[in-house]
Amino acid sequence: MPEAAPHGFRHSATHFLFGIIGLALITFAAFPLHLQPGAISLLYLVVVVFVSLRAGFVFSLAISLIAVFCLSDFFMQRFSPSGVRNPLDIVATVAFLSSAAA
Repeated sequence: MPEAAPHGFRHSATHFLFGIIGLALITFAAFPLHLQPGAISLLYLVVVVFVSLRAGFVFSLAISLIAVFCLSDFFMQRFSPSGVRNPLDIVATVAFLSSAAA
């Protein structure tokens, strides 16, 4: 089981900051490139796994929640035309949080 902070708080916080920057770059690059939400979620998942391996559980959980927020608010419609909540939000949440726990 990985430690919460393998090299200390400063090391973990640095990798968390890299994760935030990675999510921001993916988000800003996705608009002009017209990427599909599936491709964006895979790129977000790479960032979540990176932070999970490098920074520990708490930081990876935080980056997962930020990734889910970015994906659902910027790239997916929150509700379908019939008013039903988009099920991909739930799938993305589960995928990001399960990879954060790994």
